[in-house]
Amino acid sequence: ASVTFAAGLVLRLVVASDCDNDLWIVSLVMLCIRLLDACCGCYGLFTRPVPTRAGFLWDILRNLAICFVQGAIGLAMLVMAILLFGSSDACLLAAIVGLLGGLLLLSQVGQEAVVWAAVLVLWCVAGSAPVPPEWVD
Repeated sequence: ASVTFAAGLVLRLVVASDCDNDLWIVSLVMLCIRLLDACCGCYGLFTRPVPTRAGFLWDILRNLAICFVQGAIGLAMLVMAILLFGSSDACLLAAIVGLLGGLLLLSQVGQEAVVWAAVLVLWCVAGSAPVPPEWVD
């Protein structure tokens, strides 16, 4: 998220262009969501280093929701970039950066969704597992 935002910002400030686009807004929204996620994680770590079972479920569900929002933002960025390709030649560089940013966000969503879904399954299984397991002496 930060790389996409930084690339769009550098492109907008360094390269003089007549291309008027709002891709930076989408990148900024994603960056703010990721910063909020990081702040929530750090706050949770400082207040409760070892989370309760319910607290861990809350973290899993929060990350799944962020994953869903990131997918929607990545898809929006992808569509906006594709629309920029047809607008004018001045928007070509912005369209390429937007396309790469959208694809990067969508690939990250695919990876995170698999991980958080697996963690949720493990959380569900852990509720019925004996503590400590019977094979531990």
